Amino acid sequence: MSDSDQDNDYGSFDAGSGDDLGSDFGEQVAEYEVDKHGNPIGAAGKVVESHDPKRKTDEPTDEDPEVRKKRKRLEKLDRKINGLKKDHVKKGKVVMGTPNDIKNKHKRQEIVVKKKMADARIAKLAHLKQVRIREEHGEAAAPKGKTNTIESMRVKDETIITEIDDDIKGEHEVDEFAKYFN
Repeated sequence: MSDSDQDNDYGSFDAGSGDDLGSDFGEQVAEYEVDKHGNPIGAAGKVVESHDPKRKTDEPTDEDPEVRKKRKRLEKLDRKINGLKKDHVKKGKVVMGTPNDIKNKHKRQEIVVKKKMADARIAKLAHLKQVRIREEHGEAAAPKGKTNTIESMRVKDETIITEIDDDIKGEHEVDEFAKYFN
């Protein structure tokens, strides 16, 4: 039996004419015009329904792309929040007094790690709820707050001159070191 007579499980390989770019599946692509939102329009002028199993049928196809993006972001945040809530309920709340009461080192470390993870879940859940409020109602509903830096916490010195008046101009004119520092 020669190599050309052999068939494998996927069928025989035929190089073809080269026009189909190596595809021997016989794919056909129908061309459609698109509406203002990018949805394909068929010959009858109606929006062509997608047969994609991932696409939900209750999604409105004629909504504005910005509204759709916002809705998708909110749905994604809701899924994250619900997942964290389920995870938090499943793993339970860790109640810990002082870890020094536990004499077994490994058990003590295990409980401390569980407590840190539970605290991180609670903080992440609170953060995602704030993000959800910001997405839905705008930045004013849940402001991010002000970052305290060294410069922002500095008390302004009253002796520093910020604007130049006539007295300062006169002092600059009679300054004997001006020729060295200008």
